[in-house]
Amino acid sequence: MDAMPELVTDLHSSTMTTQLIVLPISQIKPFPRNPRRSPHPARERIKASIRENGLDHALAVTQRPGTAHYVLTAGGNTRLEVLVELYAETRDPRFAQIPCALTSWPGDVEILLAHVRENDLRDALSFVDKACAVLECKALLDAERDEPLSQQALSDALMQHGYGLSQSMISQFTYAVERLLPVIPIALENGLGRPQVQRIRHLDRSASRLWASCGLDTELPYDEAFLTLCRRYDGLDWSFDDLEEALAVEIAEGADRGIQAVRLDLRSAVMAKDLGTSIIEQGAVADSSASETEAACIIATAERAYSRGYNDPLPQERRASFAKCAQDAASSDLSAESIKARTGNHPLKSARARSWALALRLAKRFGLSELVISTPKEGMGYLLIDVPDAGLLAQTTVEEGNHVRAIWQHLAACCELARAPRERLLIHLTEH
Repeated sequence: MDAMPELVTDLHSSTMTTQLIVLPISQIKPFPRNPRRSPHPARERIKASIRENGLDHALAVTQRPGTAHYVLTAGGNTRLEVLVELYAETRDPRFAQIPCALTSWPGDVEILLAHVRENDLRDALSFVDKACAVLECKALLDAERDEPLSQQALSDALMQHGYGLSQSMISQFTYAVERLLPVIPIALENGLGRPQVQRIRHLDRSASRLWASCGLDTELPYDEAFLTLCRRYDGLDWSFDDLEEALAVEIAEGADRGIQAVRLDLRSAVMAKDLGTSIIEQGAVADSSASETEAACIIATAERAYSRGYNDPLPQERRASFAKCAQDAASSDLSAESIKARTGNHPLKSARARSWALALRLAKRFGLSELVISTPKEGMGYLLIDVPDAGLLAQTTVEEGNHVRAIWQHLAACCELARAPRERLLIHLTEH
């Protein structure tokens, strides 16, 4: 230890390489920008291992110019915390003098990224912790350049530091930290990951568009409503379905529209990642009565290019088919013979009937049969008229609930729910 002051003197020379030294534990400090904000899940196991076997390898440390203490450069914060605790508890000299690998000062950005890389290797950082670390890097780089970096410029700068991160991922991180972290911190800090954040973001965008198209901003700004609902549902048992349903209810009540139409609009927009033309926008001029809705749809029909299969009959020609569809669903007669008897030898009608039969059979297995209706003369042969019931999902396990949601999304994608003409879909919703 007598040679340590001389080592510190040479620390910043260009020829300095990593050196193994022993440091008093009191001189080692955790990195103040440690990206891990929550306790390590294996902390107690790590503590037991160090108590029994000592430190398995040296801590990586460096020293900021002009300071007397050393800081960790690439992980090791949990191990250092454990060593401090063990020394305080036992006064064992094994925990007083710590083997360290000393390198020259690389800068705050390099150290922060080194900590992120170390945690990446162990898959140890939550999505929100990593997001906060990346935005902390951005703040440091902004300060160095004396100007804010765009997301693409940040991606390029991180690549120059040896850390590859796409602009789209940076965008997700920014949304999570700036938009969601202030209102759902518990959910984020307890495991909400990239897929969930991405779904919330798509929901946020589609709900914002619906809110504006319904003219609700004059009564209550959308951001205020969205952020209030997020806060309301934050918790360990956070549910995307609860937030989506709450937004649908707010929009439906504020715009005096059907809840089914709003639900499907939100869900189809999230699925398609393309807001397109909403059910509410197409139905805003329509009254709740079927005749006025049909009239608006017929006028719109001549002006729109439909998705494949949606061109044929006018609404009045389809009324009787709905009653027949309900009878078929109730009887559960989905055999090939029954389908052939209903469709004759018409290949397109037969294909649509088989598509509906398969969809209904699959939906029944997951408690979704009431959401599937037959459209024998248009589209893919069936449509969904609502999203899975929250009460049903509440009675299932997490795995079962995920299966139900996946089946609904599969059925919705197969019937082209996100592409179906909205005025046509409105007719089905008024019928059911």
